[in-house]
Amino acid sequence: MIPVLQYHKLELLDKLMLDGRKVFASYEMRDYYFDDQLKQWLQGCDQFFEQHNGPVERSKMKSLYTDFATLLRGTDPYSFEKIERNKRAQELTIGYRIAREALQVLMDYYQLVYNRLEESKNLIGQMVLAMLQAGLITTNDIQKMTTQKHSETLWQKMAKDNQLLLVQQKVLLQTSKYDAIILLGLVLTALRHK
Repeated sequence: MIPVLQYHKLELLDKLMLDGRKVFASYEMRDYYFDDQLKQWLQGCDQFFEQHNGPVERSKMKSLYTDFATLLRGTDPYSFEKIERNKRAQELTIGYRIAREALQVLMDYYQLVYNRLEESKNLIGQMVLAMLQAGLITTNDIQKMTTQKHSETLWQKMAKDNQLLLVQQKVLLQTSKYDAIILLGLVLTALRHK
């Protein structure tokens, strides 16, 4: 199994949210292709959650996509009444509502991933401070740790200490080893610049 970087998820979510802004711009301009853009965007969101193991979010996206399909068949997906008057205006309004709900799903998932990374970063920072306090590393060592290889070596050194190993395992429950090494590099960079 190929590990999924949480940072990569954030990049993909950023792109999906940018695409969502294009859908909203299309709505604002009452663009003829709004329906096509919304459909394509919802499919992209669904694919993301399928590939990145977001079953709850994928279910929400499938539900929104079904609402959209119902709308395209001429029925209001919220009231289940046939749309007969001002059809295009109602389709745009309901499409906007569906897009807004989809964007909220993306934003909530983004926040979840971001918070997971921040919590892991804080734990890694505590691990580095514990190593400093225990004399396992010095501030001079930190000044010299400037490459990914240095971060990887320090990560391995942390695993040799039983107390740090427990915290390290907690970090790995939230992120991949590769994310942890990136976060460790960020912590070291922050400490070098203080």
